[in-house]
Amino acid sequence: MALGHSDHNVVFLLPHYKSELKPIKPHIHSATLWSEDAITQPQGSVACTNLDIFQGGLDHKVSLITDYIKFCIFSTIPTRAFRRFPDSKPWITSHIKSSLKGKHMAFQHKNWTAVNLLNRQIRNDIIRSDQHLFPLSRKHLSLSRHLSNPAPLSQTTIDQLHSPLLS
Repeated sequence: MALGHSDHNVVFLLPHYKSELKPIKPHIHSATLWSEDAITQPQGSVACTNLDIFQGGLDHKVSLITDYIKFCIFSTIPTRAFRRFPDSKPWITSHIKSSLKGKHMAFQHKNWTAVNLLNRQIRNDIIRSDQHLFPLSRKHLSLSRHLSNPAPLSQTTIDQLHSPLLS
C-alpha cells in the first residue's frame, strides 16, 4: 500500500483479532436411525437369548444384561455419521437452509415480494424450531408467571402470549 508520495511501497499489517471458530475442525457425530422395523430387530435378538447364562450377583447381572442390550442395538440398528460445524446453530434445519437459499435467489433476481414472503417464513420457522428445541422459552415462562398469579387471565393477555407469527 503506497503512503502518499513516500518511497515505501508496501506496509504489511497483521490483524489483532483472529477468529476462534475458523481453526476449529467440525465434530463428527453419529446418530442411530430408529424405525418400526429397527425396533423389532434388537427385541428379537434379546428374545432369543437364554438369560440364565448370566451368572453373578444382581449388580453384575444388571450390568451384563445392559451391556448385552447395548451390543444388540449397536449390531442391528443402523447409524448415520454427520459433521457438526462449531458455528452451526441447532435450530437451523435443512428446511430453513433451503428457504435461505431461495431468499438469496429471489434477492438476486430482485423479486422483492418473494424476498419479503421468504423472510417472514424463515423467521416463523426459526421461532418454531427454537421453541421445539428449547420448550421453556420466554413465552412459556411468562405464561407460568401469569398462571401462578391468582388473578384471571384477560383475553388481551392471552392474545399477547400467542404471537401472530406462530399461527
